[in-house]
Formats: sequence, structure tokens, C-alpha cells
Amino acid sequence: MTRKLLTPVILLLSVMTSLALTTLPASAATFQVKHGSNVAVASLEGREVTLCDGEDDGNAVQVQYVRASGQEGAFWEKRGVGACATSGTGTVIVRMKVCEQRTGADSCTGWKNNPNLRGAAPRVTAQDLRAEAAAPAGGIPVRPAALAAPAGCKVSDNYGAIADDYISRCRKAVVRGEFPSEYLDLTLAVIKVDRTTAGRKAWKLLTDKRWAKP
Repeated sequence: MTRKLLTPVILLLSVMTSLALTTLPASAATFQVKHGSNVAVASLEGREVTLCDGEDDGNAVQVQYVRASGQEGAFWEKRGVGACATSGTGTVIVRMKVCEQRTGADSCTGWKNNPNLRGAAPRVTAQDLRAEAAAPAGGIPVRPAALAAPAGCKVSDNYGAIADDYISRCRKAVVRGEFPSEYLDLTLAVIKVDRTTAGRKAWKLLTDKRWAKP
């Protein structure tokens, strides 16, 4: 999906005249959209989105998003299960959805609004608009092209992996007894940006070298 970008000047005038300036809450909720085990996760400030293919089915996945400036963006992750890509930065992402490539017609989730905005317009700065105008149109690969499944236990190669599977493959048995059960079916990408107490605990159990399998 390709969208024509407005110039930074037009964007700035439009935003300053039509958007109220508010800030995201200090304790932000995780803004994510899941399509099966595929997931798109916004960064803590909501200005970038990371898309991970979490299914070993040969189908490419796509994230579509709309920013506070009105700019629409989208990119595909086509390298296979475990591969992730991240958008460029810009104004806050206000809504997004995830699609999976299928024969005939793609399968898409509905649009999900950023829960941290609570109906208010996000704060927009000239710096955000300049960064947005300079950002690449597609996703930036988080790692080299993936094979049919993640190779090894390096965390950055497994952002699209499900925690339950990653623990079985890569972590010592003691981790399973301590790991928060509500996170077992989530991808590592989702857990990474979860800043709750339980989320931090889960991430530490997944990444601390003391509990890695030899």
C-alpha cells in the first residue's frame, strides 16, 4: 500500500490549526495489534511500530497505520517466521491494523486505536514532522533475512517467537516455574515493550544469561 506524503510545511500548518496538544500518560499501556501469533507493537512513545511474523505458515504479514499528522503508512514483513521490521519515526501512531497475505484476499484485523490517547489528540511537534518526512517508506529490518524458523536462541532473532516455545528451546527449566503464565502465549516483541511489573519480570526471565540453556 503506497500513500503520497504531504510536505512538512502543509503538515505543520494543518496540525497546528486542528490538533490540541496533549501528552501521552506517564504510564503508557502497550499498544499492540495481533493477527494470530503475528503482532505489531508500538514503541513506548508511540512514534514507531515493530511488526513481527510469528507464524510458520509461509504467509507474509503487513501493518497499516495512521499517524497524528494524518499520514498513512504500511509495510510488509516477508522473510518468514521470527522476522521483524520497524517503521521510521514521526508523529504518534493513532491507530493501526495487521494483515496476513492470503490467496485471493488478505486477512486483516479491524483498526485498533491507540489506548493511551483516550480520545484526545496527541502532542505534535515540528521535530516529529521533520522526522516523519525523512523516514523511509518501508519497514527497516530488525535482523537479517530469516529462515523458516528462528535460528538459535539470540533474543533479537526471536522477537516473533512465542514465549512458551522460546522457553522450551532456550531457557532452563527453572524459568517455567517462575514465568508469569499470562505471558506464555505472547511474542517476545510484545513482552519487550511491556513495562508492567509482570512484564519486566517476564522479560528478565527470557533474557538473563543465568537462565540460558548451555
